[in-house]
Amino acid sequence: MLNVESWNLKHPKKVKDLLEAEAKLEEAVHAPAPSNDGFLSADTLEAALNEHTMHTLYHGEERQRAINLARNTIEAQLKAEVNNNLDSYLEQVEAIFTPASEAYTEAVEKLPASKFTAEDVLGFSEEQREAYHTARSAAGVISWAADWLWELLDLPGQGLGGYSRWMLVAEPGSVAGLTVLQLEEDYAGEPAYGALLPPVLRALREGARLRVTTPAQARAEAEELEAERQNMSNEAWLTLRRNLKL
Repeated sequence: MLNVESWNLKHPKKVKDLLEAEAKLEEAVHAPAPSNDGFLSADTLEAALNEHTMHTLYHGEERQRAINLARNTIEAQLKAEVNNNLDSYLEQVEAIFTPASEAYTEAVEKLPASKFTAEDVLGFSEEQREAYHTARSAAGVISWAADWLWELLDLPGQGLGGYSRWMLVAEPGSVAGLTVLQLEEDYAGEPAYGALLPPVLRALREGARLRVTTPAQARAEAEELEAERQNMSNEAWLTLRRNLKL
């Protein structure tokens, strides 16, 4: 389900209206039961009975069916409006992403090519420590963008197949880039290194470039490179994996 209300991006009016309707629906769903205090006085007893009766009716099966219908209708229309305005949303995300991606790309060039520990970071030169902290901060923005783009999988026509979410923020550029972008396990073991998004970091060193794109486009890019990989000889594929230390 699209979590549009948490995006912190500028919405068109139709999306705003749908978000307001969604919020109003959730208020109705979670309306508290009336107090029992009205039962304690003859003057308020009749009104209390009516309140409780209405509450029971409003929370019965018919009400729940209506709520489900309303929720599904709003969600479907919300997806349609987000889809209609997808270019505008992508432009906003790209405006946030691009400065971070540029800072990240420049900073990681100054860092060791191999994995490193938090202790290693303490031993870095001043320039390297500054680069590390710049890259780490930028990695947070890159990860946020990947998470946002991942939500687009809920839209019609969007899909990544079995490919990694990092494809959404990095164009692989080569079979090597495609291969390392799939390496989620490369996070394990060293939190200091893991904070820099190792699959993305390694892909850059294999010729990838950072950018934002839809799941459908990322999948098309990945499938083209996967076809290239499948056309490689076994010897060439084994050599590539050996060079990547896989």
